[in-house]
Amino acid sequence: MIGSKNQTQSGGDGSTNVQAQNVYISGLTASEARQIAIDVYKENIEKLSIEAAQVAIARAERLTEAFIEKLSENHTSLPDELKSPGMQLSILNAQRESARSGEKSTEELLVSLLVERTNERQRTLRQIAFEEAITVVSKLTDKQVDMLTVNLCVSDNYFAASSIPALKQFLSTLVKFRVITNFRSPDISHLEFTGCAKLTKDNHTKPLELALNNTYPGLFQNYFSEDEFSKKVPEHHLYKELLTPNPSDAGLFTLNAISTIEINRFFAQKGYGNDNKKYLFEFQKSNSMDLEGIRSKILGLELSSDFLFELRNRQIFSLELNPVGVAIARANFYRKVGYHINWPFYMQGD
Repeated sequence: MIGSKNQTQSGGDGSTNVQAQNVYISGLTASEARQIAIDVYKENIEKLSIEAAQVAIARAERLTEAFIEKLSENHTSLPDELKSPGMQLSILNAQRESARSGEKSTEELLVSLLVERTNERQRTLRQIAFEEAITVVSKLTDKQVDMLTVNLCVSDNYFAASSIPALKQFLSTLVKFRVITNFRSPDISHLEFTGCAKLTKDNHTKPLELALNNTYPGLFQNYFSEDEFSKKVPEHHLYKELLTPNPSDAGLFTLNAISTIEINRFFAQKGYGNDNKKYLFEFQKSNSMDLEGIRSKILGLELSSDFLFELRNRQIFSLELNPVGVAIARANFYRKVGYHINWPFYMQGD
């Protein structure tokens, strides 16, 4: 165990020094890094029976092999970050958690988290989140991890769904996390207990329709005439670029601004003052579909997304993810979908 030994070791130039308390690596190759990681684990493994120790070491070796292989895919040479004590402790923690769990899904999440942690060289909120997530993920069920992922996808504009086809693709992606249909209230409390998320105070049963409309209001607009627009928005002729005609009726339109962010960006690009901006915000809000209309539109695009509308799933969309929960959700999204989604704005450029 770490803290129970005090070892020193020296070596000549170009040698590799392994020490259970603090490990420093120089002249790394993939095979050396793999072997050192396993040696460190064996030095620090908890006292187990011979049979249990053999299983634990086999699991640690499997995780280490997968991590080095994944890391080597994007690096011609292994990064210097592997030499840092913090990174090596993260690897050791991942080995322990993989040995404890034995689940393939947990191993895959840990590998993804380790690779992400390797890319965070500075002491940032993201680096800390990855390190903590490594110690937490084995304490969660697959269902709970999927709950975090669905929340992350719905609650923030990660997909930049600027069109109906993009929204359809987004909904098809959410179907990959259908396992959340069996969640229970203890799953929510456990996510809070592990520091992954917390329930917002204002609404504990937020429906998916409302969550999506808050994120992508421009995709759920009723059609309107130019006359209606002109009556509610002063100097409406300045904003015609924000109107998209109805393919079936050229006399009807929708706003093509997906959210208030696009309206703000449009005003900034045009150099317009902010006096009329509030009228566009109000028009977009007042012209939104009702919840039933939003639900019908979503189901029309992806019928299999019906599970997201179940009453018992509404608490998922009222969760507010902590950085650790975000790190786990992103790793799980990558594991199931194959690419990374963006960080929340408060963790970007950290």
